[in-house]
Amino acid sequence: MEDRLIVDFAQAVLAENDRMAAALRAEFDRRGLFCVNVLSSPGAGKTALLERTLADLAGQIPTGVLVGDLATDHDAARLRGTATATWRRTWFGPAWTPSAWMVSGC
Repeated sequence: MEDRLIVDFAQAVLAENDRMAAALRAEFDRRGLFCVNVLSSPGAGKTALLERTLADLAGQIPTGVLVGDLATDHDAARLRGTATATWRRTWFGPAWTPSAWMVSGC
């Protein structure tokens, strides 16, 4: 039988993202911000839901939207003007994974 050396180097792959996300949550809490992450497949109606919700909230409370489009600004363009502030993060690549660093720069 051959001798084997097993090296355990396991760590959370997204440990830095988790740390940043926790810091963002603490900052949102400190400022009294209520944040919602709307995530689902393309074409599911996320932008339409936000358009209607933001229209209903207009003039009642300040709102902001961070849009993470795969490669276009279509959703951001649709939502621009419906929220008090709109930010867009576009990611060009084979896949998009929302990360805390994308939110932290807004």
